[in-house]
Amino acid sequence: MVVSTYDSLNHLEDELALRQCFQCVFAVLEKDGYFVFDLNTRLGLVRWNNITVDEGDETVVVTRGIYDGESDKAWTRITGFIRTRDNLYERFEETAFNTVFDVPRVRNALLDIGWREVHFARIQDLRTPIEKPEEEGRVFFVAQK
Repeated sequence: MVVSTYDSLNHLEDELALRQCFQCVFAVLEKDGYFVFDLNTRLGLVRWNNITVDEGDETVVVTRGIYDGESDKAWTRITGFIRTRDNLYERFEETAFNTVFDVPRVRNALLDIGWREVHFARIQDLRTPIEKPEEEGRVFFVAQK
């Protein structure tokens, strides 16, 4: 079994990179092996359109998410400040990108590579297929070789 969680595959650049990932996993798994992963859906990335500020005793973190609902990219910029020993603040910044992948196309890519069964599920019950994965914010794929 290979497992990839927390929408890690959304960080891949495009569908070609996603297919290459699927091929690599397929190559290392034995017959009847499983590949379980999740993706943020287009609907799920809408939730990124906000700004949050988290303040702690020694830190301040500002998170800005942007997704226009139409493009195939979303991003979150995280800017933070950590109090140093000399009572000053040190700044850090990170940007995380997500690529939106069309859920039916992802399923078809898996099948094209040779996975014999693929279904969509929720984390609460990976065994039970769901019919409308694009209505979920995050969807889990369960693929069997």
